Amino acid sequence: DPKQQGQWTTYVEYLAFECFWLSRFARSAQKLREGLVKAGVVEPIDAVGDLASTEVEDMRERELERVARVARS
Repeated sequence: DPKQQGQWTTYVEYLAFECFWLSRFARSAQKLREGLVKAGVVEPIDAVGDLASTEVEDMRERELERVARVARS
């Protein structure tokens, strides 16, 4: 219930929502790219795809940790 929670809780929930959809869109884009590679439309990307997904996960974790630290202060 938004009326019973603090501003930071609302913000963290918003960030979690955005991260959820970012992750879903990233997976969809990866699957689309894999299909395009199989069809021969684009060249495969060696480690860049893995790096990008790792960067997204790291970014999400860092941002949630930062927000949690601020909320505790």
